[in-house]
Amino acid sequence: MIAVRGMMISKAEVERTKNEIPKGLGIHMNIEEVSQEGGFIQISFTYVADYAEDVARLTIKGVMTVEEEKKVRDKVMKVWKEKKRLEDEFAEEVLNHINFACGAHGTLIARVVNLQPPMMPPRIRLDKEGTGASAA
Repeated sequence: MIAVRGMMISKAEVERTKNEIPKGLGIHMNIEEVSQEGGFIQISFTYVADYAEDVARLTIKGVMTVEEEKKVRDKVMKVWKEKKRLEDEFAEEVLNHINFACGAHGTLIARVVNLQPPMMPPRIRLDKEGTGASAA
């Protein structure tokens, strides 16, 4: 279990382009950058909830701060520098924290334009090669 020490939201926006009931919702998360400061890993991310058929889009950007022991930090940073991806077990934890936090914040933001909340999908699990995900 990772030790999240903070999450700062730097951007939150929602745009509704149609006055229709969305027929679905797609959640997309992207890790933009990973850096290390002292005993902390800083993870910049973008979370997007796309309401189907171009009804609306909700975007949240932020930075998550995670405290980890040196061995874990070194492994995470090595994988990031070589492959621009997170180590699998660490990625699962990070994505689930981002999903939960942004789903909660997104619920409030979505209400402003009368949208259903971005539903929080089940816990994310990466496959062994890190090439796909499944819900647990």
